[in-house]
Amino acid sequence: MIYLIRHGQTDWNKVHRIQGQLDIPLNNTGRNEALICGKQLAALSIDQIISSDLSRTQETARIIGDILSLSPTTDPRLREVNCGDLQGVLVKDIPDKTWDTFNHEAHKLHAESLADVYKRVKSFFADLDTTKNTLIVTHGGVIRMTLYLSQNPHSFNQTKFENIALPFKIKNTAIFAWDGQEPLHPHLPKSEHPEF
Repeated sequence: MIYLIRHGQTDWNKVHRIQGQLDIPLNNTGRNEALICGKQLAALSIDQIISSDLSRTQETARIIGDILSLSPTTDPRLREVNCGDLQGVLVKDIPDKTWDTFNHEAHKLHAESLADVYKRVKSFFADLDTTKNTLIVTHGGVIRMTLYLSQNPHSFNQTKFENIALPFKIKNTAIFAWDGQEPLHPHLPKSEHPEF
């Protein structure tokens, strides 16, 4: 089984500032979220933890790993979407036209295209040892792409992505389970803390 979680909260999450691949650390709330999440994950049989190599995911993974007695490894393919010129900007300050450019012509904003994100996320899962129960600590953009990939394993289609994954909101340390075969079924927390 594959378990995916989004990293804990950062100060930029609180104010809805685009992080992308900028290396923003967890805040104290995020560390506490990771601790609570790790305690819940202790009930599962997890063999390995793999995280994005950005500090907010690495710290989340270390906190959980301490609880599970596992040493996380990193993979840069699990990084958040590179949002180019939008990184560091408050979401409320981004016009709809700019979002449209980001979603359809990302290179104009020095950003990573969603088709490229699809390729790197697909590459990661193609290399993953699915005989092990794996916890993946990553970012909202990668979880959305995994949701899409689980339903569209052969190719990327912008319109389908916008309908399936783009509107999907993911809380910090929300937990998802995927068997690697059937479509990913998101399990959002019923309260502010993740639940199974």
